[in-house]
Amino acid sequence: MKALKANHDTPTYSKLIKAMRAMMLQADRFEDIRITNVSEEAHVAQGSFYNHFGTLDAARQAVISREEAECWKKMLQYYNRIPIGTFSQKVQRLAVNLTVYINTSSSFRKIVCENAPWYGYFTETDLSGSESTQFHQDLKEYAKSAGISQDQAMMNVHMLLTNTARYAYKALNKKIPLTLKETQTYVRKTASHLFPEK
Repeated sequence: MKALKANHDTPTYSKLIKAMRAMMLQADRFEDIRITNVSEEAHVAQGSFYNHFGTLDAARQAVISREEAECWKKMLQYYNRIPIGTFSQKVQRLAVNLTVYINTSSSFRKIVCENAPWYGYFTETDLSGSESTQFHQDLKEYAKSAGISQDQAMMNVHMLLTNTARYAYKALNKKIPLTLKETQTYVRKTASHLFPEK
């Protein structure tokens, strides 16, 4: 059944998102979740689910997008708190902080790391919030000085964060504790190819 255009401001939508998130955190596998479970958890009619999402995968993507947006918001707040250094240095600190976020946020690991494909990670994240003003300004200045487009500069940021997230999650999967020094070394090496210093 085709989903209708969801109104994200309705109480029903909020209930369904909250319920879907709870189901994703509780279930061992995404395949174990049923629309009836989500609707019952949200205390809404099953038809409301179809009106807002249409499919479980659409609901899952909505929850994942929210988790990523919350992560980005916290990353940008961190970025803004430490304005010292070149753009490359700031982004490297951002990547290191991402590993901390992944290690300390069990909900992020469960919902995003285990259920989302890593290729293109973060590329769909909305960066239009007020927290992103300084980031965009720095990105624009870096792109100009490096002689590349802003799109390419942003893709380089995506690649650094994606690779760092993979690195952190791989260590978690293997139950290998990462030290700050090891993470910084990995991030610095990866960034050297993406943000070469002139």
